[in-house]
Amino acid sequence: MTESDGEDRWLEDRSSSYSWTNQVIERLKEHINNIFSLEEWHNNRIIQALETQEGIEELISYKLNTKPAEIQLPQAISLKFKYFDIAFFTSFTNNKRTTPAHQSEFTKMLKDAINKYKDKNKLTLVDRVTRDRI
Repeated sequence: MTESDGEDRWLEDRSSSYSWTNQVIERLKEHINNIFSLEEWHNNRIIQALETQEGIEELISYKLNTKPAEIQLPQAISLKFKYFDIAFFTSFTNNKRTTPAHQSEFTKMLKDAINKYKDKNKLTLVDRVTRDRI
């Protein structure tokens, strides 16, 4: 037996364990049918759950027994994360003619979030502190 034979066996063992883990993951996916409910577990409820041991246990238990929520980020923002663009928020501009696509998408998402907050809380104006929290 040569040294390269030992390396080949290690690679075979590694590939079989990789397929074993994939099989386990696939079987677990088959048994989890519910999708994580963003309505049931909204941001405020998650924040409250993180304040107590029982809340954390409830959140983790729920999260482990549901499929992840499907949230689609706009393409320009998604690409910023994909390519680890560290200048994401520093690349915003006030010049409307040269506004990058990711800034336009972010601004639209922020406006939507603020409007939802106003509707939910029956407000007409939101102060700077609240807007920054959103």
